[in-house]
Formats: sequence, C-alpha cells, structure tokens
Amino acid sequence: MKTLHAPIVAVTVLEDRASVTRRAVVALESGVTQLQIPKVAPVMVDKSVTVSLPERAGDALPVQVVDTRPRRRWVTSVERDGEADPERVKLREELRVLEQELSRRRDGIGRGEQQLAALGELADRTLADVSDDVAWGAFPNATADAMDAVEARELELAESLVGQRIELRERRQLKDDLQGRLRATQSPEEFHKAWIEIDLRADAACEVTVQVTYLVPCAVWRPYHTAELDLGAGEVAVTTDACVWQLTGEDWEGVELTLSTERASLGTEPPPLTTDRLAVRKRQEKVEVEVRTQSIDVLGGGGATKEEGLPGIDDAGEAQHLRVDAKADVPSDGRPHRLKISEFSGDAEVDRVCAPELAAAAVLETRQVNGGSGPLLAGPVDLVMDSGYVGRTSVKYVAAGERFFLGWGPDAEVRVTREEERKHSDAKMLSSFETIDKTVKVRLSNLGAQARTVTLKERVPVSELPDKVKIDVDRNASSDTVAPDDDGILTWIVELPAFGHAERELHYTIRKHQDVRGL
Repeated sequence: MKTLHAPIVAVTVLEDRASVTRRAVVALESGVTQLQIPKVAPVMVDKSVTVSLPERAGDALPVQVVDTRPRRRWVTSVERDGEADPERVKLREELRVLEQELSRRRDGIGRGEQQLAALGELADRTLADVSDDVAWGAFPNATADAMDAVEARELELAESLVGQRIELRERRQLKDDLQGRLRATQSPEEFHKAWIEIDLRADAACEVTVQVTYLVPCAVWRPYHTAELDLGAGEVAVTTDACVWQLTGEDWEGVELTLSTERASLGTEPPPLTTDRLAVRKRQEKVEVEVRTQSIDVLGGGGATKEEGLPGIDDAGEAQHLRVDAKADVPSDGRPHRLKISEFSGDAEVDRVCAPELAAAAVLETRQVNGGSGPLLAGPVDLVMDSGYVGRTSVKYVAAGERFFLGWGPDAEVRVTREEERKHSDAKMLSSFETIDKTVKVRLSNLGAQARTVTLKERVPVSELPDKVKIDVDRNASSDTVAPDDDGILTWIVELPAFGHAERELHYTIRKHQDVRGL
C-alpha cells in the first residue's frame, strides 16, 4: 500500500461541524493502486468520506475510484508510528532543565547558609575581642564599624535566602506539575490512530489529483464584532471576526477557511403534535388585570436577548458563506481563535439617552449604518473608545445598509435622579371609577465643562381594556406639554449647559373600574 501525504487545503466550518478537504497529486501505474492517507481525524464521519478526481479541462482521466475505507485503531504503546511522542519529549526536556535549575538553586542556598554561619562566627569573635578591649579600657572605632558591616551583611544575606527559598518552593511545585503531566501521557491507550484507504484503477500510467472530503464534529464558529468609536469625529469602525474552536485531532495549517451558516441536518424531523383541549368555564364577576412590561422590537435596533450557553447563528433564514482572506491556522486545542472576515467604518449619530425608570444614567448611544458588503450576524460586540476597552454589548442580525444602534455605557458627567409620587382616591358617590394620580420628577445635572444634549424618556401605562382602565396624561401640568406615543413613551430633548441642570415633570391619572383587580 502506497502512502499518500495529502495535506488539508480547505475547511468549511458550519455551526456545529466542519467539512475538511485534502488534496494531493499522485503518480499511478497501470492497474489497481492502493493508497493510504495517514493522520486523519479519528472523529471523522465515515459515511461522509468522499474521494474525487478533479479533471483537467479537455482531458478525460482514465482513472476510476474502486473503493474507499476509513480505518481506525488504538495505539497502545508510548511510541507513535515508531517515533517518540513529541508531547512526552517536550515534557521530559522541560523536566530536565527544571531539575538542573533546582540543583543550582539548592547549591546556592547551601553556600548562602554557609556564609551566614561564617558571619555569625565572625560576629561572635569580634564581640569577644571587644570584651577584651573594654577590660583594658579601650574601645576602638574600627571594631564598631566592623560590627556594623557584619550586621548589615547578615541582614542582606538573610533576606536573599528567604527569597531563594520561596523561588525554590515554587520550582518544586512546578516540577510536581510536570511530573504529573508526564505520568498522564503514559496511559496505554493514549492515541487513537485513523487513516483512509483508497483503491484506484488506472487504464494506463498517469498522474492525477486526488481530493478527499469528509465531515468532522467538535468544530464550531461564531461571529464576534469589535466597534471603535471616534467621539470627536463622530465615526464608528466595526470589525467582524470569526471565532473558531476545534478539537478534531488534526491541526488546520495554512488552509482556505470558509465560515458557513448552513444547517445540514435542519428539518429532518417533523414538529411534535400536541392535543389542544377546549373547555367551558364560568365567567368571572371581577376583571383580573396585571401590570406587565413588554419589550418593543424595532427594526435595526441591534439589541439582543439573553441566551443560555452558546447561541446559534442568526442568519435571518439566508445562508451566508464568509471567506477568510489570508491562509488560516487553527490548531486542534479547543481554544478560541479569532480570524478577521470583514470591516467597515462610517459616520455615526451620537446621542445620550436617559430612561431613569430603568437606570439613573445617561447612556452614550450611536446610530450608524451597516456599510459592509454583507450583513452583520448576531453576536457579541467589544466596545473600544479613545480611553480603550469600555465594555461589551451585542447585536441582532443587521442587513447590509440597515441602521442599527450601539450603547457605549453611561456618561460619567451626567447625574440623574428620579422621584415618583402616587395618590389613590376611592370612587365617588355617582361614579364607579377609582382614581390613581401619579407624578414623576426627573432632575438632570451636567458636571462637565461642555454642554450636552440628553434625550430623556419616560413612560405611562397603555390600557388594553379602555372601558375598564383609562390613562390620561395631564399635558398642561407636565413639562413642555409632551404627549405619549402609541407605546406610552414620552420623549424630551433636554439641553444641559456646562455645569448646568434641568428638571422635567410628568403627571398622569389612572382611572379603573371597581370591578378591576390587580392595580
């Protein structure tokens, strides 16, 4: 059997798997030739292995693929294919260097302890000489200076020994870790070997290109964006990376990498059917209502919902195929590797939005257009400003040419306080409606030396039972006589001068029928 070294030339990474393509040129003799492609990913899907012979234009290749066989077996020795395991060789070399360093450090500590003992003996003899001199009524200055020098040297040497002992303890811990890793590589079933066997029949001696394609699990990718804001120029630059993980057992080195959102196995099972039971129940005499908060979805809003675990890729139903321009290297280590796939920059509308009911802060917000040639897929966004990294947000699917917004965190120079008052009045004698009066006061302060414009938003409830629950906004008592929109949102454009402040008030009344409960 002839060994064919077919390197990986192209990889297409899907949402939860990858398609690997190997290609090589082989010289065939007349008759049947058996080829073996070694060092293939052990996790390859057997039924997906495909062998093709790309034909050259105008040439008919007299070659036929007879059979293709994926093969696997466990290698139970500590040697792999007659060669030393590179991981074990590396660990042994690190351990040898570390043992030499430990020996040098132990010798250094021993010499230091001998020096410290010699200094102690010298100090004892010097004190004895001083006692004799004092007995004869003499105390030379040279002896005092010598005692000071010995004491200083003892202190310096003692501090050095403490540091050396700490470093020696750390190196011993590192040695224990290396020995544990080395023992872990000595398992008898440490390597799963896989290869592909191919039988080709040629009518005559020729040279052909053999291409092998197969699917592997344990490979995923997700989009990851980085947005950089130039606040002075009002520009935003967005870079989209593909974050790729793979643990297939084979490294991808210098490959043409394509990222796809296709779902090969989607729709293979019918949706489950459930029983919808109808029943009759007695009409309630009282109307039960509840106050709930409903999110408002805006086209191009760019917001994102919280996902548990790693979310899927949202491509809005249209499969995307994204290419990495340069040759990519993705080792089989299970770690994330980021590869740039697109970027664009453009002008942005900068605003400061304040919703004090949610957060007592004015959030810096930008609105920009997706100026790239393709859509922005849903994913996390790293936010970078002049001061550096400021946080992380996320976006939903944004089509090419669509407007979307990004939140950059609160403006530290703007302070916000909100107060809410509530007064309840029972129904009068000739009325069946109870009244709830609400007053909201919002105060804004600008602590900076530059004027700022803040978009202030408040909301009032929206009734789904206008006959039972009525909401009226007192526009005359409210600031600037603003009125809510269909979603109950009121908006003020507040101009804050340097070191200035402003105040806005909202007054509205909730009138509910006596049959209504829950408010």
